[in-house]
Amino acid sequence: MTLKISTRLSTSTLPNIRSCSRSSRAKPGAIATSTTTCSRPNAPFVTKVNPILIRALTCLVLTVLLPFKAYAKPYLVFVHGGAWVSGRASDYDELGEKLRSRGYCFKAIDYRLAPAVKHPDQVADLNRAITDLKKEKTADCDPTQIVLLGHSAGAHMIAFWASEHREASIKGFVGIEGIYDIPALVKKWPSYKDQFIQSEFGVAKNWEAASPKNRKLKTQAPWLVLHSKDDELVELEQSAGFEKSLKAQKIRVEYVQLAGATHFGVIESLKEKTSPASLSLERFLKTLKP
Repeated sequence: MTLKISTRLSTSTLPNIRSCSRSSRAKPGAIATSTTTCSRPNAPFVTKVNPILIRALTCLVLTVLLPFKAYAKPYLVFVHGGAWVSGRASDYDELGEKLRSRGYCFKAIDYRLAPAVKHPDQVADLNRAITDLKKEKTADCDPTQIVLLGHSAGAHMIAFWASEHREASIKGFVGIEGIYDIPALVKKWPSYKDQFIQSEFGVAKNWEAASPKNRKLKTQAPWLVLHSKDDELVELEQSAGFEKSLKAQKIRVEYVQLAGATHFGVIESLKEKTSPASLSLERFLKTLKP
């Protein structure tokens, strides 16, 4: 049985976002039903109950999966992929349930999507989520022991965030099938330019500065970089190049090449406790210092 709670995100500094009501908190082990109400924007919109996904985006919602008792393991905060134009946190509820069963708190975040917004607006959404998370008071999940996980475009977001921010509460990063070098991505996959790169990053002159591989990170928190050699959407060289960048900055990094998994298959494999991806994640998390 899963406990799901929708949590308000502050919206004062984000454009085109209206206020959201906050659902009441339930105790671990209880069944929580919650709805979130958003004020109507001056544009067409679609709302859903927990989480809310709105194209013109009127509010942001965090989906929390709490263990049924307190655990001293890191707090896993997940940023989904989808080429910056698609995806939602609720798509990863099953992943959260599997990680919760292993004793972790898990939180997936929603963020605004292109083309309604552009980089770095999604990174601002991530930062707001982290800020709000640190304010939460709960004995069940420790917001001072956060590990950021990002898949594909989500890995780009957490890496770019690390080049802009330094938070003591962030103890580590996990990049999964990540995008770290945008010019190289477009060179390998030319069709991506029109499919989603231009809508997110604009013209080519912007791409180098938006690539985490080319940026100095502000935090020395360690990284686990996972990438399957059988990824059919993002080339292995993205993660290999990012590993070199981290090592050049003297940031501890463990780079694990996986085999036999597709771009989204790696996420599926994390649901299996004994998969190479899960074992790599478990080993990495055990090395993190409080």
